[in-house]
Amino acid sequence: MKKSMLMVLCLIMAMIMFGCKKNEELKIRDSEPFWLNNVIKDESVLIVEENNECFGTLAFIPKKIISIKDSSLQIKYVENKDYVIEENKIIRTKDSKMPYLKKEVLYGINMPENEGLSTQPASQYGIEKGYDKVLYTESAFIFKKQIFVTYEYDKNDAVNYKIPYLGDKMPNTMKILNKGNPLSIVVYGASTSTGCNASGSELISVYGDPNSQYVSWGIEPFGKSFPELFAGELKFNYKSEIELLSAAKGGTTSDWGRQNALTRAYNPDFGYTPDLVLILFGTNDSTLYMKESKFKDNITTIINDIREASNKTVEFILIGGAQTNEDAVQFGKGTNYYSQLNEIANEYEGVIAVDVGAIHKMLLQNKNYADFTANNINHPNDYLHRIYAMVLNAALINYEDE
Repeated sequence: MKKSMLMVLCLIMAMIMFGCKKNEELKIRDSEPFWLNNVIKDESVLIVEENNECFGTLAFIPKKIISIKDSSLQIKYVENKDYVIEENKIIRTKDSKMPYLKKEVLYGINMPENEGLSTQPASQYGIEKGYDKVLYTESAFIFKKQIFVTYEYDKNDAVNYKIPYLGDKMPNTMKILNKGNPLSIVVYGASTSTGCNASGSELISVYGDPNSQYVSWGIEPFGKSFPELFAGELKFNYKSEIELLSAAKGGTTSDWGRQNALTRAYNPDFGYTPDLVLILFGTNDSTLYMKESKFKDNITTIINDIREASNKTVEFILIGGAQTNEDAVQFGKGTNYYSQLNEIANEYEGVIAVDVGAIHKMLLQNKNYADFTANNINHPNDYLHRIYAMVLNAALINYEDE
């Protein structure tokens, strides 16, 4: 009898422990800012092999690993069997089943065949490291090599990541949200704003021209694009219905944005009459070495044109984009033009600027670019899409009041 009772108690304890671990993962929403919690959910890591070492790094030193999963989030790896932890390093064991990539492949050397891989020229930074090219792909090859880590950490280590609440500078948007009324959002920019390379983006564009409607890989875990994540978190917090449309087009610059604002971002004939516009240009502008003054003029014109054409109050969030791969020629000037965006925000009412690039650069102090990308050039993976959304959410949701 005592033995049976002991077995039952052990079973109950095991279930409690498993349940707690599972809840630690599930209670955090995908686009809830990570710096609010002492658990980071599904941080992406690419395990890289070079010189007989095979490891990847976390942004912070973990207190406890809750789970390490494959890109589908379905396969879990086992500590001491598949990996060991040293400080913020995840070291792949010899017989591990965890995916990894040889560093040379990231530079277009000995790339596997039939995986949709190609190369792009190296930047001056890449050349100085001894490489003349870098890996490039729009397939899920890199994404499927990444692992996703949920872990406890000291959130005091993330104090510098905190984004200030800016809702008081967006009176019309916040009035709509605080009343729980429907909010219409349009995202306007280049490829990242179409949803590239989220694993399960369902972001809608009514425009049928090339590079406007991103067709995702449609693979697990079906991660959403940053505009979808942002809209979802707004709906969760404010109970408003969010209408979300994309007016973005891949491969474009702010020049294109200026020329097409009134046929894309604001176009009543196609249902584009936003209350709030998210503007994310800069990646391709930087590649082409666009002057800061020209970029600022383009964004200012977009704002003015939309406001003059609209019969309602339109507010704007100007987004300084994430870092691109400094080893690729697309790195260009290496700027996201945040300084210019912030100047515009200070000059206009109902306009704010947020700097995703600053958050990304801080994360890159302990991590590699390949941890965050799906194409190895300039497209975010699921985790970096979540970072974009976290920054936007922190600007319009006063989490401190929750």
